[in-house]
Amino acid sequence: MGSVDFTTQFLSVILITLLLSYITLVVGELVPKRIAMKNAEKLALLLSGLLY
Repeated sequence: MGSVDFTTQFLSVILITLLLSYITLVVGELVPKRIAMKNAEKLALLLSGLLY
């Protein structure tokens, strides 16, 4: 039973790591890039006030 528990735990850690990496990539990088590309001028005008 010990090796089955270890294997299950190991596969669970691998699965969770892959799932969280995918979610982090999509939500943390791809979504903001898409929003910025879609609304580039509006976003630039909104944030340009911070420079002055």
